[in-house]
Formats: sequence, structure tokens, C-alpha cells
Amino acid sequence: MKVKVDFREVAVADRQATHFAYACECEVAGKKYPQGLGNTKKKAKTAAARIAMDTILQQGINISGEQLLLCCQC
Repeated sequence: MKVKVDFREVAVADRQATHFAYACECEVAGKKYPQGLGNTKKKAKTAAARIAMDTILQQGINISGEQLLLCCQC
């Protein structure tokens, strides 16, 4: 079974985080996670991936053994 991982560039939602130029949202298997922020698209994508992975690990969601299908629009 493949698990789809999708990244999308989005508008910065936190008005107090105006010093960040980019925001990226990560969606894993249809579930959206909070956006990651960064001064570059790459940093925003990395932050979004880290937030999603940390959340998945904290919640104990088991995706081990699954193939990840990556889709990037950032």
C-alpha cells in the first residue's frame, strides 16, 4: 500500500511570523498537518515535514513498511 505525502506552498497564516517569507503545508495520507515556516522554500518544506513526522511519531501512527509517494508543489 502506498501512502501519499504532498507538500504545498501556502500563505503564512501566523500574522506574528511576518519575518518568514515562505510557508509550506504537509499532507500525509489525506491528513493535513500545521504549516512549516522558513526564509526559503526549502526551509519551509523541511519544517513542514518535521512537524508532520513529529506529530505522527507522537501519536504513534504506524506507517512503517509502507511506501511513501511524494508529491511536491513547493
